[in-house]
Formats: sequence, structure tokens, C-alpha cells
Amino acid sequence: MSMKPIMSFTMHWSVYVTALAVVTAMVPAVSSSQSRATLDSMAGVWCGSARIVVNWTVEKRLGVRLAIAPSGDVTGQVGDAELVGGRLKANRGTVGRMLNIKTDYIVAGQLKGPIIAAERITRSRVKMPLNWTGSEFQGGVGTDGSAFGGKERMVFTAQRLVLRRWIVPPSREIGACE
Repeated sequence: MSMKPIMSFTMHWSVYVTALAVVTAMVPAVSSSQSRATLDSMAGVWCGSARIVVNWTVEKRLGVRLAIAPSGDVTGQVGDAELVGGRLKANRGTVGRMLNIKTDYIVAGQLKGPIIAAERITRSRVKMPLNWTGSEFQGGVGTDGSAFGGKERMVFTAQRLVLRRWIVPPSREIGACE
């Protein structure tokens, strides 16, 4: 048995890996608002709505309010449900951003109460993949659930979520975005 083909493959593989490392090092960092964002600049109250895309709800819009702490902890409302134990995390790096893979950030947490109370739709967990434009978040909402089973069990999904900073008037506590 000859070892030549294995060595040839190993040598070619190392050349490809080395070339990829050199090219990656030569590519400048993306100079977008996403790469310069910090949790401090995103801290605050963010409000908006998304279009519900599942076909088994009467309601067509989903209101969202997030309170992001400088630590990355997130609380708020998703529809009628309270968001608890939420966390804002980076969801991709520079290469992922260049290749448009995933979103800049993701909020993941638990839901307490029904997401649409009038329709008795309840889910226990939510994820919101979000892109940061420098002044607002854009993304979607997805809950836990299955691929089948109607409103009792299926994943609840909303798209075209836009969250804008809401300045809480000094005389009020954080509540509904008004």
C-alpha cells in the first residue's frame, strides 16, 4: 500500500488552510454600525411590532417591548406574555457578517403567560434574531413548539420586527410603549 496519495491530500489540505488564513487576515474588519455596537449603546427600552406569519391566529400584529440592561439582561413583553430571564447575545462574528450568515444579535428567554391572551396561545420560550442598524433593531420572533399541531402546539412566528428606542417620560415607569 502506497502512502503517497494520503501525503498528497494532507499537503494540499494544509496549503488550502494556510491560504484561507492569509486571505482572512488580509480582509479588513467590516466598518459598519454592527461591528461598533456595544451593549451600552443598546441599553434602554425598545418598542415595536412584527407581522404574525402563522395562518392560525386571528391577530395579525405582535407588539414587542424590550428593556435591555448594559449587562445584556433583557426583560419586557412579547405580545401579552412577559419576557423573563432574557439575554442579548452576539449571534455572529465578522466573517458571518461578511457572508450574511445569521443575525448580529439574538435575544433568548422564557415567556410567562399567553403570547395572545384573547386566543389562548401560550408558549414557554422565545428567540428573537435581530440585526442592529445603529439606531434600531430589525428581525423576527420565534417561539418553541412543533411543526404540526395547530395553535395548541405549533411554533409561533412573526417577521419584520422593527424596534425603536423609547424614551420613558420621567413621571412614568416602564410600561406599554405609548
